[in-house]
Amino acid sequence: MSKAQKAVSDEKLDRQAENTRRALAALEDLQRVLAMQAAHAKAHRRTAMPTKRNWPCSMAAAALLLAMLSGCASNSPPSPPVIGTKPQATPLPAAVSQIDPRSSETWLREVESYLSEVGSLLSSETPK
Repeated sequence: MSKAQKAVSDEKLDRQAENTRRALAALEDLQRVLAMQAAHAKAHRRTAMPTKRNWPCSMAAAALLLAMLSGCASNSPPSPPVIGTKPQATPLPAAVSQIDPRSSETWLREVESYLSEVGSLLSSETPK
């Protein structure tokens, strides 16, 4: 897994944890509101059952809370990021970068001959 994919995965996990904390806070808020409604109803000698007037609000709040909690509880692995084509670096002309490409050719030849010599010497050795 590349560093970018790991960073995206970590970010998704952080967001999922934050969403879970928010959903739990919303659940606690809803529990407090329901407890206050029950206390209010008890004080006014009403039942705590929702009436026709406040039933849609209670159902909407419960549906919203259920949707939030089910979204936070998903354990699906984060999907890999969508990456388009990789940008290609444009090489600078030698005049701009002030590099003489011919200066390294002799050194490159020496290195290649050294590597071929080492390869021929090692070819007779038995590998471990």
